[in-house]
Amino acid sequence: MKDGKKVPKRLYKYRDLSNRTIEMIVSDQVYFANPNAFNDPLDTRPSLKTDLDKAELEKILWTFIEQRTSAEFFAAAKKINISDPEILDQIEMDSYRQVAENLAEIDFDAEGTEDDAEDQQCSRLGYYIEMELLQ
Repeated sequence: MKDGKKVPKRLYKYRDLSNRTIEMIVSDQVYFANPNAFNDPLDTRPSLKTDLDKAELEKILWTFIEQRTSAEFFAAAKKINISDPEILDQIEMDSYRQVAENLAEIDFDAEGTEDDAEDQQCSRLGYYIEMELLQ
């Protein structure tokens, strides 16, 4: 094949052969069902190996929580027709505050552990990142 790609030994069929399936093959696209529609919730449970340092994990978690809380706050504001820029700025500040509180709580929970406080914090950060991915 061109581009050095090899033809697979096996090709598994999970879809009926239809125009849509052929279109997906030709356009080199894959369809992924919404995980909420799966019959087994563990099919999409993320598993995270926390091989990054604490600062990187905090940065990732900060991003996830900020995006989620900001989206939730702005969706609520939109639902009740709030468009005042000052209120929207306050919503953004509240989402940053929420992230800071969550990270402080994780640090507090890991305090008082034995010698491996950093490992405990990384493990807890990994757990919270997994939970954010599920949300």
